[in-house]
Amino acid sequence: KENNNKKSQITFIEIENINYYNQISGTSVPSIEFRRNIVTEGIKLNDLVGREFLIGNVKFKGHDLCHPCKQLGNKLIQHLKVYVGSDHPHQAQNPTLLEL
Repeated sequence: KENNNKKSQITFIEIENINYYNQISGTSVPSIEFRRNIVTEGIKLNDLVGREFLIGNVKFKGHDLCHPCKQLGNKLIQHLKVYVGSDHPHQAQNPTLLEL
């Protein structure tokens, strides 16, 4: 629809991204906390930007990537854990040195 009203948009997120976030952060944030209308599985949502697609008999158009909002960021930061030293179990806190 031309001049799409932002208040009538549907947002999507891949369950794989939620699971990855939980894995690397050592958390178990439920999908509802990510504030998206539809959680998908096995669908690469980035590939749908600029394309029309059907879910059942409802037609959607991927307009843009949906970046985290301030409210989501505030919720996610509440679940983060910070470890002192090198003894920690999470992948995200194991940086690798890049030679430039």
